[in-house]
Amino acid sequence: MEKGDREMRDNIYFKWFMESLREDQKKDYNSYSTNEQNIWYISYLEDHYSERKVEEKKEIKYLLTDYNKILIKGSNEVTIEDKVYEQDLFEYGIVNREDLLEELMGWISEDSKDKLLMMEDLKMLMKVPDDYIFSSGRTNEYIYQESAEFDETCEKLIELNKTVK
Repeated sequence: MEKGDREMRDNIYFKWFMESLREDQKKDYNSYSTNEQNIWYISYLEDHYSERKVEEKKEIKYLLTDYNKILIKGSNEVTIEDKVYEQDLFEYGIVNREDLLEELMGWISEDSKDKLLMMEDLKMLMKVPDDYIFSSGRTNEYIYQESAEFDETCEKLIELNKTVK
């Protein structure tokens, strides 16, 4: 690969890295020392491009916008009926990722038996850029925008919601 091609690739990776950050993360990033910025960027590259190939970004069809709302791209926002959660009709609930992170940190500090598992979840969830994600009510499984099963999970929840009204 020629020098110009490497620079173009590096610029694209850095652009994607910056786009993956929320506004508050961008402010934090800019306040860090150069060394801390490099560590954060390298961590991002290792997580996203370990095979050293540029992957196409997944087309966004759905967006979780609140604990009970799914925005359908180019259409409307669907409000999930409370009954779906109250009657435990769906395995996944929509949760605020930041709130979940705080909850996990609290549980970890309580020295629970699942501390290592929760620390792994915390580490993984800190890298997720979504404000809202799906969290399983039965396991420690999380589904977010970049997950392979995200669209399918949104579609199942929307269909289920139609039957509960």
